[in-house]
Amino acid sequence: MINYNYVKTFSRNDIPLYMNLFKILAHLKRSYPDFARWYFTGFIPGLVNRQRQIIYAKNAKEQIIAVSLLKKTPQEDKICCLWIKKEYRRRGIASQLMYKSLKALDNPKPKVTVSEENYPEFEALFKKYGFILTCIRDDEYIAGKREFHFN
Repeated sequence: MINYNYVKTFSRNDIPLYMNLFKILAHLKRSYPDFARWYFTGFIPGLVNRQRQIIYAKNAKEQIIAVSLLKKTPQEDKICCLWIKKEYRRRGIASQLMYKSLKALDNPKPKVTVSEENYPEFEALFKKYGFILTCIRDDEYIAGKREFHFN
């Protein structure tokens, strides 16, 4: 059984969770070299003013198997990160997490970006939710790599 959990504001009691999520997602620095700086100086402080949210899923053993990091500001609604542990992919968890993310943002078409190399993993999910490719930017995060922007 998969349980979904929400974090809508900063709590000192959740600091171990924030650190655990960072460890789980640290591999993202391969596609986003400034991930650590963004996470600790942008995302986590955004929880304080309720402009960031976390949705995460745990399995029956209480292990985190999926994460969505969300941004909700007057200027922008964005899914900043959507990650599913490899052995839990192709089980509908990404669809559930996307659905819950869209509900949490109260927006069926938030902004989403994905690197060209990771796009094939998200293509079916983006099509399912009717996301529209709005632009492709070269060298946005890594020289020689393209970033796909949706909605």
